[in-house]
Amino acid sequence: MIRFGWLAFFAWVPVLALLVGLGVLASQMQVISAYEYSGGNGYAGLQGRHYARCTYVGLNGTTTIPAQAGRCGWFRLTFAGGR
Repeated sequence: MIRFGWLAFFAWVPVLALLVGLGVLASQMQVISAYEYSGGNGYAGLQGRHYARCTYVGLNGTTTIPAQAGRCGWFRLTFAGGR
């Protein structure tokens, strides 16, 4: 009879791989910290705002990019080369 109890010693490998993967993902994620817009009515509402630039901050620094179609996302993922 073959016993597979020794496989339990390697149960930590997938957990470690998951934690490392999440760490890499978190280090590449940036959250919006500021934006510039035109139009709208100050704090009265978001209708009519056209965003021009979005500034994101994360563990790998701060990035300011032009808004996509006049909108800013809540977060963005950066890849090699800062794209």
